[in-house]
Parts: sequence; C-alpha cells; structure tokens
Amino acid sequence: MAGLPRRLSCGARRNFRVSERGRTVAMTGPMTQVRPSVHLITASLFALLLNASCAQVPTDQEPPPPSAAHTSPSPFPPRMGHTSIATGNGVIIWGGHEEDQSRPEASGALYDPAQDSWTPIPQSPLAPRTRHSAVWTGKEMIIWGGSGEEKDGGRFLRDGAAYDPATQEWRKIRNAPFPISSASALYHSRHIFMGPGSPTSRDDLGKLAVYSLLRDSWETIDIGLRVYGIAPLGESSIAVVGESEGRTEVLEYRIGARGVREIISRGAADQMSSITLVADGSDVVLVLVPESSSSEVHVIDPDGNLVKESDVSGDLHGQVDMVQYPLGRGEGWLHGESVVSISDRGLSRVDLRTMESRSWQPKEFRGRCGGFSASSLMNDDIFVWGGRSCEGSALDAETAGLVVSL
Repeated sequence: MAGLPRRLSCGARRNFRVSERGRTVAMTGPMTQVRPSVHLITASLFALLLNASCAQVPTDQEPPPPSAAHTSPSPFPPRMGHTSIATGNGVIIWGGHEEDQSRPEASGALYDPAQDSWTPIPQSPLAPRTRHSAVWTGKEMIIWGGSGEEKDGGRFLRDGAAYDPATQEWRKIRNAPFPISSASALYHSRHIFMGPGSPTSRDDLGKLAVYSLLRDSWETIDIGLRVYGIAPLGESSIAVVGESEGRTEVLEYRIGARGVREIISRGAADQMSSITLVADGSDVVLVLVPESSSSEVHVIDPDGNLVKESDVSGDLHGQVDMVQYPLGRGEGWLHGESVVSISDRGLSRVDLRTMESRSWQPKEFRGRCGGFSASSLMNDDIFVWGGRSCEGSALDAETAGLVVSL
C-alpha cells in the first residue's frame, strides 16, 4: 500500500510482519514468547505505532493498576442479561433477570455519574426480556430481541422499541426478520447490524440482520459466520469477526451490498481462547487470543485493506470468552493509545505504542461474574453494574455499580 514505511527507523523491539497486498516485509528483533493475542488496527493507528516507536517510551515503568469505586445503590436488585447504554449524559440499565432467567424484567434506570444518582425510566411497551441487544443512536436507545418469560415458553423474541431520554418516551419499531438472543449489535451510518449469538434456528446462525432507520426496514445478509463481534469500518462498511467450520475469519460488509469480502482467514488449527473487536469510527482493532500460537497485531485501514501485522507481549484476556460464548462476553474499547477489554477474567490493556499488554483483577471484581457483559465507557471511566456471585448466589448487597478509572 502506497505511503507505508518499509521499516521502523529507530529499531524494532521484537519481530514484526508488515503485510501489504501482494507482499510481506519482515522486520527482525529479539522475539519474546508470549501468551497469544491478535489485534486489528487501521491506517491512523498504524502511523501511531510507527511514530510512537521512535519516542522515548519508558518500558521499565509499571503502569498503575486501575482503581474502582462503588456508585450509589440502584433502585432494583442486581441482574444478569441486562444491557448498559452510555448516552453521553449517563448510562441506561434495562431489562435482564435476577435469580431466575425465566422471569426477566422490563424496567430500567438512568445512572447520572455527575450526581451519583439513579432515576427510573418509564415502562417500555416491550414484554420482559433478558439477553436482548441494545444500541445508542446519538438520540435513542434501541432494544431488540432477547429471551422472554417462562409463561411464553422462554422463547426468543424478534420485536423492538426505541427510547428517547430527552422526551422520556418509547416507540415500537418493526420486528427483526428472525428471533434473536445474545446478539452482537452495532449502530453505524443510520443502520443497526445484529449477528445472532443464539438464534432459534441453525439456519439463522450465519446471517447478519441489517435494519435501516431511514426506511424502517430489515434485510438479511448470509455471511456464513457465527458472529463474535461487529465494528464500524470507514463511513459505509463494517468489519465482522466470526467462525466458520473452525476457521476464524474477518469479513467486510458494505452497506447495500448483497455479499461480503474476506479480509483475514485463520486456519482451524488456530483455536481462539478469546476475542476483542473495537473501533473509534474509522480505526478498527481486533484482538484474537489463540490457544497455542504467538500473539499478533493485524492492521486494517478504513478501506478494508490489511496493512500490518505485529506481535504483542504480556498477559491478555479478550472481551469474548470462546469457551462460554455467547454468555461469556465482556466489552472492549479503543481508549487513547490503548485497547481496553473487560470481562469476568478481569481488565486488560494493550499499549499500542509498545505492543505490550497487562491484565489486572481489581479486588472489587473478585467474586463478581456476569455484570461485565454490560459495561459502558464514560470518558475515562468504565461503568459496571449487576452480575452474580461467581459461586452462583446473588451478590451481597451489590445493588451499587462500579466505576473503574482508567
């Protein structure tokens, strides 16, 4: 790809493989055997990595561990299977279940970090549900799917609704093309993309459901992957990571197209233990943690071109635990010059300047399972609420959330 440097001008600390269309350039240095992980980044991140490599970055200084503090108590007991949506002014918690998954909730509340206070939101027109999906459009929280009540057979749902915090009003929207639960969901370019984690039919497992807010209509794209994550790629495309017949693949889907284009394909021998997919609007970072091979970084530009690969050292836990998927899912973000992921296994950070990763298990995390699947990033803080004791019982008095400072 034109304009990409062929080598690091001030020396690489470890091996890098810079991949461009049609050629691979090897950059050598002392190699360290590490626990596997893989990342995808785009052109601006690629420039950041190269420029920062020449800066005096102290690598012998241990970064301080993240700190966590409790919020004020929420208006309802802890839940699992709920959603957590950052609105810019706070975080909306909605739905989920307490002790019994067959008895989900249909209520929610807004947490205001400035006031450390909770405000219940109006009742929705939707039936109670858990393990649904939610996105923020910049104006509305939109909820779809999930698993319903026992009296309804606990069936997967396909209806949805939008909530506007400014007017405190709900509105129903068109049903999804098939029932869906535990789905990966993304809002991008006036569209919502949903990849089923637990569809009703195996025939729907490899499909991507795409909703247009402008047309209030759905279409279904057969991508042939069990979807683990979705991220925006440029202005009118998305990157989808998933698995097909044991292979881990990254595909590009362009809005309005009838098919997909392969960006990365890893063999069935490269089994993954966890995955993180994050983006900041144009730059995309995919973190794959293989079970038995070395860690790598793959750079993808906004046009969907693979432009770089490199290695990463250090301990790392991705946001999606492949052993527990679709239930063992956390969250991940691009934060400054780092990739941050959070899950039941703890908090991980990959420094994109040094390609080194660190993981922590703050004492406030210990014993809490399940709440990390609905974490939200608020500026420099991660908001965590809900979950259960890792021994299976309800959390002791954990109606409060956690604010983890990065």
